[in-house]
Amino acid sequence: MNDETAILESSLSRKITREGTTIEVLIYRGVHEKEWTLEVVDQKGSAIVWKETFLTEQDALNEVFQTIASGGMSGFVRPPIQKLH
Repeated sequence: MNDETAILESSLSRKITREGTTIEVLIYRGVHEKEWTLEVVDQKGSAIVWKETFLTEQDALNEVFQTIASGGMSGFVRPPIQKLH
């Protein structure tokens, strides 16, 4: 990996368990970037990545907590893919 593609992961990245559901919160940026990217991965490995970036790591983490407060953990869980046969 060269310096241009190096990723810096925030120390605020973590797993959160509530309502019997665990999500992994990933907050990261390129080493030469100023703003942080937020990604949430559910228990089955499905990821949600925010289109907008955040000025601080704490802003990204606050977004997760605000989402949980307003809609619970279900907002982060993708429904299972249904098989037709």
